[in-house]
Amino acid sequence: MRVAFFTPTRDDCGIADYARHLLRHLRPPLDINVVPAERLESVSSYGELGRAMSAADVAHIQYEHGFFRRNDAPAANFDAFLSAIHVPKVVTLHCLPLEDAHWQRHLVDPSLSFLVHSRHHREILRARGARGMIEVTPHPAPPRTARRVSPSAYRSARGLDGRSC
Repeated sequence: MRVAFFTPTRDDCGIADYARHLLRHLRPPLDINVVPAERLESVSSYGELGRAMSAADVAHIQYEHGFFRRNDAPAANFDAFLSAIHVPKVVTLHCLPLEDAHWQRHLVDPSLSFLVHSRHHREILRARGARGMIEVTPHPAPPRTARRVSPSAYRSARGLDGRSC
């Protein structure tokens, strides 16, 4: 199966870290084409990139408002992007959709699937009229680090001795 995977790729982005972790577990067997969110250079890029993602069997989109902010119109830009994709779509929501008519039309599309990271977000999507499948998948635990610090050593190193959280 060929998947077009829209995601940021920068080193200083938590969503990019999440995507890199996810890709390690999806390849193989999936043939994944990473489509960097940073490629969006102008408002016209949203539709062009959406059409390009239709070359895959499935489009998986990592969504955060900031990826669609050109001309300060994230809902309209996301609408142009999603409307240009003509294969099944899965949207991982890292924030809730904007309450905007451009977004609302996608929420009521029963063929659009969502992946969220909390039951609370699923409940909000359903309350806003989402009709497609909504899967709740918590963020994975970060990889273990080689250096372990006890809670008391951590508090001491940060001047928090004797304080409770």
